[in-house]
Amino acid sequence: MHAIRWLALAVLLAANAPAQDLVQVSPAIAKVEYEDATIRVVRSHYEPGASSAMHKHPARVVISLIPASFRLSRPDGSSITPPPDPQLRPLAFGAESHAVTNIGNTPAENIEIEFKGLAEFGALRTAPLESSADPNSLLHEPHHHWLMESPWFRVVEARIPPGDATQWHRHSHSNVSVRIRGSEVSTQARDGEWSKPASAAAGSIEFRNVEAPYEHRVRNNGSGEYRVVLIELLRRDEH
Repeated sequence: MHAIRWLALAVLLAANAPAQDLVQVSPAIAKVEYEDATIRVVRSHYEPGASSAMHKHPARVVISLIPASFRLSRPDGSSITPPPDPQLRPLAFGAESHAVTNIGNTPAENIEIEFKGLAEFGALRTAPLESSADPNSLLHEPHHHWLMESPWFRVVEARIPPGDATQWHRHSHSNVSVRIRGSEVSTQARDGEWSKPASAAAGSIEFRNVEAPYEHRVRNNGSGEYRVVLIELLRRDEH
């Protein structure tokens, strides 16, 4: 009888224990790709049937690299099973705690851009704040497509067909690039030469600290579409 009571108490304490950091409680699943004072970029990889322990996130943007079936279990014992998204569209979430299980038959991998200490992004804008009238604006460039925006971030997707190149465009904010589909890519800065083609592998990420706006163009030298999601950090010093 005492053993049953102790077991029940242990279960109760576990259910009410504060959720921990994903990288700490599930290091075989999650690792830090980049971190500074305001953001952290985490890669999580789930083999079929794999689960992460209960953990917490601040507000974050999530980019799936592979369509996947997850079960998300909450601290109160409830769970949800979001449908897989074959389009791999980025999602934004406020702070939350959950455990995650890959209930599909294939591996799953996510890139999560966490905004440290931030509980909510606020309402997402229905249109970009920046005007695309400027011909050198990132949003004016036809290969770049605005996806969503809050006061804290803007998400833009670029799709460049094989052999094609973007027009000149300007980047004004520090950003995280997540390559959904990789390729061999060249870049050219204003008043510069085209760089030699270099591999931008699918699933790779890159952080770029932008202290002053810069303009460039990008060429896809490969045989397939180059698809990259760009998370621009609009407010770096306010949280």
